[in-house]
Amino acid sequence: MENNNGFIFKLSQSKKIDILKSFEIDSQRLISSTQIVLQKRNYWTEGKNDSINFNYSPKYTTHSGKNGIEGMKVFRQGFFEFKKTHEEKIELNSHINLIPLISLAALTFLFSCLIGLLSSSINGKIGFIVFGLALFGFIIILGRQTIKYKISSIIKEVMNTQPNIE
Repeated sequence: MENNNGFIFKLSQSKKIDILKSFEIDSQRLISSTQIVLQKRNYWTEGKNDSINFNYSPKYTTHSGKNGIEGMKVFRQGFFEFKKTHEEKIELNSHINLIPLISLAALTFLFSCLIGLLSSSINGKIGFIVFGLALFGFIIILGRQTIKYKISSIIKEVMNTQPNIE
């Protein structure tokens, strides 16, 4: 089953795992473990035969100082899919939507350009545009690395949290 959630910009990763009993039993274990790990991290999950969709909705509150941080979380939506390979392994593919990351980087760039437009000198305007482009690239690179790290930590935790399904 090919799960294509319509992500225009996505980050995909893959990991191969040895089959211990059978594809059906081991994939169900992995699906259950993945759902448990994602739900512990406050993600909404929906399991299907060979994939899991997950989504994180920022929780805004009026009484905490976390509102700014909640809106800037870029690891929000994606899916994991489990496929049997011809080498008798399970291929775990993750696909993460990068639109929240790109949106955050683009808003930062636009804010820098706006400040540059308010500058009186042409050098100040060019400087803020260049700064905004550099900041855009830095946010994209740092965000991708952060997402890769989070996916790796989820997969590592999944491998350590194998419920018994027989």
